Amino acid sequence: FRRVLFRSSIQAGNITNRIVEEILPFQNKIMKVKVDGKFLEKLVRKSLKENSSLFQYSGLTVKYSFKNNRARIIEILVNGKPLNHSKIYTLAVPDFIANGNSEGYLFKKVEDKTVYSDTYLADYFVNYITQNKDGIKAPSNTGRIVKVTK
Repeated sequence: FRRVLFRSSIQAGNITNRIVEEILPFQNKIMKVKVDGKFLEKLVRKSLKENSSLFQYSGLTVKYSFKNNRARIIEILVNGKPLNHSKIYTLAVPDFIANGNSEGYLFKKVEDKTVYSDTYLADYFVNYITQNKDGIKAPSNTGRIVKVTK
């Protein structure tokens, strides 16, 4: 959900409170959302763009092709195993998205949602950078979202 929540990039150097407020200006909390595999596939397909994904995933590997402004899913793996349409999956989703706002409109019909913690997403981020004294690095290409061109 990087593109929806993070409002700017972080440049090399010290990360100040002002920078955190610039990149995470909203008071979002994390929600646990339970969805079936069919919903998860639809969410992934709707989020795919020509050369990117609107959302970022952890635990998913997605292979897709793109033709005539539509994404075609080739494969979705969940923790290395094929997506199962009837299985229930638990997602960690910012509350703004989980409540159906902006690009999270698909979540409006999902009923099984609970607030994971009263801690704001920005506070999790500050805790993470505080605990990693050696600094944080830009992610490498993880291969989690792969556009197939054939």
